[in-house]
Amino acid sequence: MKSSNLQELKFLIRIAQLSDSLLRKIKIVKENKENLNAIVKDFFWIDLANDIETILENLVSKINQEKKIISKSEKNSKDKELKLYYEDIEDVDIKQITNLCIAAGLPTESFELAEECYYKVVEEDEDYANGKYKALNFIGDGLGGAFAQYTAMLSAGNGDNYQCITRNSIGIKNFTEFKGNEFLGYSLGIKLFLQNILKEDNSMNYLLTKLKKKGVIKGGNISYSYRESIENVNAEKLKYILTEILFTNYSGEKKDLRKKVEVAFDPKIVERKMRFIDNYKIYQERIKSEKQRVINYIISSNFGSRVLRHIGSSYLVDQNLESFSGGIDQELIKQIESLEEDQLDALLEARVDLFEPYMLLAEGANASSAKNRFRKKPNIGNMTNNLSLDYLRSLVKDIIIDLNAKDKEIIKEVFRLSRRGTGKEFLSIIKDRLRHSMYLQKKISKEELDYECNFLQENPDLLTDKAKVYRLDQAALNQLQRMKYTELKDLWKWELTGGGIFLKLGKKLEDGEEAKEYHSSNPAEKFSNEEERLKIDLQEPSINRIYGSLKQKKYLEPKDTDYLNQDNDIYEFAANQGVGFEILSEHSSLNRNIKVDNQDISGSYKQKKREEADIGSRNKTLRDKYFGDNIILRDDYKLIYIYGSNKENELIIDGFKNGDYGINLVEQSKEGQDSKVPLTYTSYKIKFDNFEFIALDRLEIKKSIYDHTRVSVAGLINEDDFSAYENYLAQEDPKLVISYGNDDSKILFKGIIEDYSIAYENHDYYLELEALSYSILLERRRINRIYQNLGTTYNQIFAKLMDQNSEFNLAFAEDSVGNTELVSSDYPVVLQYKENEWGFIKRISSYLNQLLIVDDTKDSSEKINIQVGAHNLPAKNLNNIKGSKKKKVGKRFNEFNYYKVDHHGHFRSECIFDLGRKVKYKVNNQEDNTLELTIIKNRIYVEEGILYSDLTLVAPKDLNLEKELRKTPIKGRSFRAEVKKLNNKHKAQVLFRDLEDEYDQAASFWIPIDKPYTNAYFSPEVGDIVDITFKAKNEKHLTLKSSSIDKEQEVEWEASDKLLYTPGGYQMKVNNQKILLAAKDNKSALEVKEELINLVSSKQQLKLSKEEISAQGEKGEFGLDDQRTLFKFGSKNLMIDDSGINIL
Repeated sequence: MKSSNLQELKFLIRIAQLSDSLLRKIKIVKENKENLNAIVKDFFWIDLANDIETILENLVSKINQEKKIISKSEKNSKDKELKLYYEDIEDVDIKQITNLCIAAGLPTESFELAEECYYKVVEEDEDYANGKYKALNFIGDGLGGAFAQYTAMLSAGNGDNYQCITRNSIGIKNFTEFKGNEFLGYSLGIKLFLQNILKEDNSMNYLLTKLKKKGVIKGGNISYSYRESIENVNAEKLKYILTEILFTNYSGEKKDLRKKVEVAFDPKIVERKMRFIDNYKIYQERIKSEKQRVINYIISSNFGSRVLRHIGSSYLVDQNLESFSGGIDQELIKQIESLEEDQLDALLEARVDLFEPYMLLAEGANASSAKNRFRKKPNIGNMTNNLSLDYLRSLVKDIIIDLNAKDKEIIKEVFRLSRRGTGKEFLSIIKDRLRHSMYLQKKISKEELDYECNFLQENPDLLTDKAKVYRLDQAALNQLQRMKYTELKDLWKWELTGGGIFLKLGKKLEDGEEAKEYHSSNPAEKFSNEEERLKIDLQEPSINRIYGSLKQKKYLEPKDTDYLNQDNDIYEFAANQGVGFEILSEHSSLNRNIKVDNQDISGSYKQKKREEADIGSRNKTLRDKYFGDNIILRDDYKLIYIYGSNKENELIIDGFKNGDYGINLVEQSKEGQDSKVPLTYTSYKIKFDNFEFIALDRLEIKKSIYDHTRVSVAGLINEDDFSAYENYLAQEDPKLVISYGNDDSKILFKGIIEDYSIAYENHDYYLELEALSYSILLERRRINRIYQNLGTTYNQIFAKLMDQNSEFNLAFAEDSVGNTELVSSDYPVVLQYKENEWGFIKRISSYLNQLLIVDDTKDSSEKINIQVGAHNLPAKNLNNIKGSKKKKVGKRFNEFNYYKVDHHGHFRSECIFDLGRKVKYKVNNQEDNTLELTIIKNRIYVEEGILYSDLTLVAPKDLNLEKELRKTPIKGRSFRAEVKKLNNKHKAQVLFRDLEDEYDQAASFWIPIDKPYTNAYFSPEVGDIVDITFKAKNEKHLTLKSSSIDKEQEVEWEASDKLLYTPGGYQMKVNNQKILLAAKDNKSALEVKEELINLVSSKQQLKLSKEEISAQGEKGEFGLDDQRTLFKFGSKNLMIDDSGINIL
């Protein structure tokens, strides 16, 4: 640290009553004395670039300015309480001088005015005076918070039922004890205070010590021997004793000194502090048996509320409501240094409007993770650790509107990504914008500014140095990272209509409800919550897909909003409202009609000959049939309605069945028949998308819990198809879709072809395919994560997995199972290390003894379902004609009871394919007795044109799954982490650096600190980088093993050494040869050996051994042994021995 910054840091650290060791720990990153000096000057009035005498020249006139405080009282008849509110002082001079006097421990006249306001209110209010109103609340903001704290102490002394709440208040902990300077008035009192802090002059402490010895101060306050009453001092007696004390070091006449004391001494200062300390002691006694009554809420970037310590309990609202003891730190200094001069004012403003979003105004309004200062569920009116959802919605709105004004493409890009995933990319834009705001406010450096969003990375001009700042950016970012997905997705809404696609932001106000403005005190920062709808600029052809009867599994009416005109109860689609990709709307009612370009398309359509059909520029294929002027029927179950110019727009009804949405298709061969009879498949009743077999030799589909579905297909193909198939199979992840149908079309399988063979043999072309379900995609993704927040449930972990694997929907058959805590005191962390997503899902699901089922009927354009637990549908009749009960002993001697049904023809039951499906299993053919069993394996195959299954089933009571094992052992593995918090039980909370981690201070696991040897612990500090080691094969046993805080600092030591090394460079080393205590760079050291004590400080040395005592300085030397005593100085020597005294 450079000396030019030392004055400012000394001042800031010592006025907060913090240890001088912080001077060594806080590093000045930039040589920016101007900023540190400027913020001290703007807050405390003094310019530390001047000497103390210059500072004091104008001080008296400033202090003697007329004082004025603004207070008001109001009554809450519901809670029978009286509120006294002290506002911040607007007069800059008065505010600065008052702040300086508080730092110096000198209560000004303003505090007496605050005291008078208190007594006036409680004495004049009849309801309070007669006991009708029993509670008294003090509220204060900024400097008004100091007055609230001060009068709250008086209230404590008077026995009131009170509470004090302050926001960004100035702390008055310096009023809780006498320092000595109070007895010499403002000017000399501040002079002594500044000399003590800046010059390390001991005059103030000397005076305090003498006053204690003289009996003026006893038990920390003015003794009753020097009081005229409880509230008044004996001024004459005090002036006399002050004169006596000061005269000891006074060079002039005592009468002159007496006159100076007469002028300087101000009894009012002493009396205010005396009364305050009296009542503060009563307050301290009261809080031993009752809850804390003085609560200070602070925004972490507010300089004024941090620099002076508070009485009561203090909390950093924007840092998860973390408890705060007061004072500056490295982060605050770094931010002050980095800001431009015109940005410093933001650190000094009380800004009460910053607290408004944290107040809970309605049940659940601040998200489910909201906690009050007791870490409990908050009540209405409590300050919480979370911003309100309304605030976050409004913030999102402001960010998006600003970005959209700069580039309209961003909304289209966000929509495209949102429809294909879970909204993660949308959130990435919001988070990156908040990170940019943090950078502009110098909360993070440019090197730490790492954008997640690809669009912003590719368009950096959207975020400039002139962009708007969001004061609560870091808090909002942290909250977004810990919120549930179900809450995040409600921060914005997409509205899909026939008239366009809209992004709905903000809140739709009720009739008569007024819009809410946030941060209204600063026009450059404010934003409101009223709803705005942004329309995407669309010009591309529309491509929409909805489900028909054969695909729609579960219709949920609340989710049926896309393209629905509720007034007319009809779906509306329009041409050229596309975004360049297919838009899937999963929930739509089959009973509603559809309008396309304002035309109702319900009705009957006759089939056309292929050559007569007009389908625009599209290619006609053998797999398609054509109806009317606009309809293509593909594979007998996918209706494509084409429209617009050149028929480039399309509406796909996937899984179409005649009658859906009022549409009926009439085939040429079926005219006159019931048009609602569904179309059927061709030979084998098996159909393959993209492939056609002349003869199917093999079809085998293997389904099993905790596994991908595996498919094997083989058969003869047409020679004409050879090239097309070869080209198709050469692309990345070629799709295989297998369907089966009698009356209704059903999907047997959708997946990815992993291996294939096309052979030409005996004039025939033979195709073999091996495919896996889309769940194989999870096996390709490997992420190192850790979950360490106690109480984390399976649902929360699955939500995180879905955020990063947006094609998948991970769900539980029973909601209660999903709410099971995976991270608990019994299993404190869950580690995913060198483990792919599929392996991780399998492993943690197996702990629940529940089925894990893959939906193999969905592809990557849909949501691929993976379910934990059996389906909740009613059991179907299996109508089996045979079956057997079996028993198996597993690897760990676990017994498994199950049932087998082989060669079961699907014509006997209602096409039962799904794993997890409950069926009624016939016990025998003579009786109607059935057992309700669940399918856990199904081998499906074709034999002589008939579809069969070999089924494995289990009774729910017999389900006894083996736990999946981790493939990569973790015993002995270590991971880097940053220490975030320490407690007095030798435990630490950490944020992992090598693993993806969502550290939450309120819930994060406390990791034990390891003992390197008996009864000795490592001593990491907050901010240290440490190694967390897993001591066993599972995560139950982990420890903070070692620290690697300073990679550039090499400490040489042997394995036998016991070493304690501080970040400041101090060390203590103990081994079998010596004990060493040393300062940084060994400038001072004490070494103790068996027969030697060696003390070194700079160029001075003292040695004590069995034979001699010696001391050596830069010019002198002393030696003493059994024979002689020797003194040396320069060239002069004096020796004393048995012969006498010799001068050499």
